[in-house]
Amino acid sequence: MAGRDSSFPGWWCRGLTGEFQALLSLSGEFQALLSLSGEFQALLSLSGEFQALLSVSGEFQALLSLSGEFQALLSVSGEFQALLSLSGEFQALLSVSGEFQALLSLSGEFQALLSVSGEFQALLSVSGEFQALLSLSGEFQALLSLSGEFQALLSLSGEFQALLSVSGEFQALLSLSGEFQALLSLSGEFQALLSVSGEFQALLSVSGEFQALLSLSGEFQALLSLSGEFQALLSVSGEFQALLSVSGEFQALLSLSGEFQALLSLSGEFQALLSVSGEFQALLSLSGEFQALLSLSGEFQALLSLSGEFQALLSVSGEFQALLSLSGEFQALLSLSGEFQALLSVSGEFQVLLSLSGEFQALLSVSGEFQALLSLSGEFQALLSVSGEFQALLSLSGEFQALLSVSGEFQALLSVSGEFQALLSLSGEFQALLSLSGEFQALLSVSGEFQALLSLSGEFQALLSVSGEFQALLSVSGEFQALLSVSGEFQALLSLSGEFQALLSLSGEFQALLSVSGEFQALLSVSGEFQALLSLSGEFQALLSLS
Repeated sequence: MAGRDSSFPGWWCRGLTGEFQALLSLSGEFQALLSLSGEFQALLSLSGEFQALLSVSGEFQALLSLSGEFQALLSVSGEFQALLSLSGEFQALLSVSGEFQALLSLSGEFQALLSVSGEFQALLSVSGEFQALLSLSGEFQALLSLSGEFQALLSLSGEFQALLSVSGEFQALLSLSGEFQALLSLSGEFQALLSVSGEFQALLSVSGEFQALLSLSGEFQALLSLSGEFQALLSVSGEFQALLSVSGEFQALLSLSGEFQALLSLSGEFQALLSVSGEFQALLSLSGEFQALLSLSGEFQALLSLSGEFQALLSVSGEFQALLSLSGEFQALLSLSGEFQALLSVSGEFQVLLSLSGEFQALLSVSGEFQALLSLSGEFQALLSVSGEFQALLSLSGEFQALLSVSGEFQALLSVSGEFQALLSLSGEFQALLSLSGEFQALLSVSGEFQALLSLSGEFQALLSVSGEFQALLSVSGEFQALLSVSGEFQALLSLSGEFQALLSLSGEFQALLSVSGEFQALLSVSGEFQALLSLSGEFQALLSLS
């Protein structure tokens, strides 16, 4: 593997060095992120093979080897170890020492996702795929993990506070005011998502604070659209360009009146992030019903419902089956009436996140049915602890507390008045979120050590570490993708059904994700062709360039 410079920033970083080659290339064409037929096509992968995601030395190393082995995604010390091995062993995604420790093993054993010294923690791993969402100052936070399906990161009734805060405070992720504040902006400019120094700078920030990522005061428009056209994802000028387009039409992702406001817009407009089969239903709706985030059949079912009913999140066979349901109905993922237990522990100890009488059930079943996301006992134990204090991530009061703190502390993910209520409740019972064999081990370790997140052998290891550790975001179906890396590392965003299709690639070339001029080019192309996210001619341009 080519050596990597530890100072190389993560995916979203400013001051990228070297050349950025296509992040995900599918022989120059972009395959559907979500298939209209109800099946997920490989998000990033041409034929189940992952090409190099990022190269530190200006060359693109294969993320997933054509031989069916997953090569190291990013190495901190300039060495890239295998991130996910198709041979049945999951190697470490990120290692602080520059080596990858085993993240998930396909053979039924879960190896350390990240080294505690590198502060990498696995958040959720479904059936062998682990993805990382964001990494902060040496900490990686996992967002959602599904089995080829996409779940909503945060939905509540109120406002999302900052997802990431540079100063350790989380401002609203989603704004209810119907206006989208700049996602990543310090003065109208995009700050580095990942700092070269290994610290996570504010993802979304205006003068060091994170402003609303998404606005929920109204209806949530299509997150992913298969038949619509993606408008700009990020726009410095206040305009959102198409992020992903499926059939040339893009529907609004978030909108107060059926219109997509700019997701990442300095002008306060959020444009559609993703649209699903031409029809976008509200992803996160304050009106009391949560529509399907991603629908395989082209229709969005309610993902989260404030009314206490959770509709099918994802369907496995072209139909949307209930993600969390006791009688075929999806109860509120985040229900105001339900009880949301602490996702993160306040005592500094990590209790089992998802436990079903001592057994961890699979979050996403291959058969297309979702098992309980959270424990059957109806109580949610602390998911993450932040040095002994858990801050509410999502408060019912409409304020979003810091999801990830830059200072190396993890703030509460969800909370109602400072307490974390059940993330997903099924009539007051939390079913196992992720589990291969039914046992859930400690999700997070307080001691700063990383325990296995999800072991195929039926043991759940620590999900996230409280003390500056790297958290895994999403784990799909045997492949682990890192979305963002904490210290100049690049993480795969989504990994679908064992094959990783090119996420962002139009002709195998990445276009600049965020141009210095403040314009965001199309992240994904609608017509099956993917325009380079970060690249003009096979080279990776700075994703977020401050200059």
